Amino acid sequence: MRPARPAATGATGATGATGATGAGACVDVDAVRDNNDREFKAALTPDGITYAGVREIQNTTVGPWIWYDLTTNEEGDYPTGACGVSIGHQANRLVIEVITVGGEIWETFCDVNPGTPDQLECDGVWNDAVPQPNPGDPPPLRTHAQPIRPMDPNHLPKALK
Repeated sequence: MRPARPAATGATGATGATGATGAGACVDVDAVRDNNDREFKAALTPDGITYAGVREIQNTTVGPWIWYDLTTNEEGDYPTGACGVSIGHQANRLVIEVITVGGEIWETFCDVNPGTPDQLECDGVWNDAVPQPNPGDPPPLRTHAQPIRPMDPNHLPKALK
């Protein structure tokens, strides 16, 4: 019996129709509210602009949002490919962070100037977070200490009973 010969390759078929295009844009929002009197928000819009916003909340009165564009600054170092955003607040200082499609984390800061309405002072300088997370980083080590057990009230000194 003879081995089979390979068959000839056929002609290339016609190209199929192009499929529907999805949104493809990175869009995200995050917010933090403190003391029930104001709210801060970070927004990443479909056109790639990151904003920080502030609004007053006094009882039933909710003020308008005041938005600040964080993508334009003199240094021009807004990260390319920003795809997610977060915001944090402590002691009249905001941190706004973005993560890029490549997985890099960048951050910028705004100072809160209390007033009526509150205003933000943002310089728009973006710095990459150090250190960056890396794929395969081990989880933090956990201690194996015994859990703290409540004290038996019968063993308290007489003055504390």
